Amino acid sequence: MALPTQDGLLFLKFEEIIRCEADGAYTQLFLIDGTRLLVSKNLKEIESQLPEDQFFRAHNSHIVNLQHLARYVRTDGGKLELADGSTVLLARRKREQFFKSAVGH
Repeated sequence: MALPTQDGLLFLKFEEIIRCEADGAYTQLFLIDGTRLLVSKNLKEIESQLPEDQFFRAHNSHIVNLQHLARYVRTDGGKLELADGSTVLLARRKREQFFKSAVGH
């Protein structure tokens, strides 16, 4: 995956991405090595480049890598905990679709 940054293009493997978070017209990517990248593409553009069987749009502002999913927490309407310890809210309307997607991982 090629991502535009301030310095040029950065090439990442999908497996390196834990989650993506919308930041206005930009997107923050959280990587397995703890790095946070701000790229000049919105979340919808990033989503179109990610494989659907590996990534899931959990909320309007969050995409998670199902390979880095640690657990689902029922409190507060549903949250996803990822391998790096971060949590992402799971939109109620996405819950059923999430369980169908997550079963294979």
